[in-house]
Amino acid sequence: NPLHGSCHILTTDFLRQASPVLIRMRGAMELYIPTARAALYAATFHTVPLRLVGGAPVVAIDAGGARVVCTVDTGAPGPIARGTQAVGMLPRNICRQTPFVSRQSGVNGDTVCSSIIVAPITIAGGPSFASVPIFVNSAPVEGTDGYVGMGLLRAFDLLFTETAFGIRASGIPPRALEEYSSVPGQCIDTGCLAQGA
Repeated sequence: NPLHGSCHILTTDFLRQASPVLIRMRGAMELYIPTARAALYAATFHTVPLRLVGGAPVVAIDAGGARVVCTVDTGAPGPIARGTQAVGMLPRNICRQTPFVSRQSGVNGDTVCSSIIVAPITIAGGPSFASVPIFVNSAPVEGTDGYVGMGLLRAFDLLFTETAFGIRASGIPPRALEEYSSVPGQCIDTGCLAQGA
């Protein structure tokens, strides 16, 4: 499903039927990878067991010392987005509240106001980044603590098999705060310290 401003949505059914699948963020995707080559690739990835929630793959992310479970959403152009149920999970002294908000529109016409924080993250127990934007939504996210979109996923090549999900650095940095459309304001009290405090 092509969406304006984002890559196509890849369904879990497609990825599992065509597995092993390697998505290279520099512009290539391999399907039905032969067993020997898949084993060679897997040795270069940090892998975790493939876990699905509501039919979508999920991954654990350590965000500022708090573990959150996020849906892997290749159709979302943003970074990490967390629902209201995950507010207050980050240690206050780790995350920083920015003075900006983002207003997101979903594919079904829904809109969400998101306060923007920054925090260090480690994805799937593997690669880490010192400061990643996190959208804290004014509404809950169904089934998980949030979702991780292409703003962060672009930093990783992704490997999907029938039973595992893998990531490795793609050489592309995550999108920085300045790259997102935002306006001054606050949608929700995130519990984080103000930026610069």
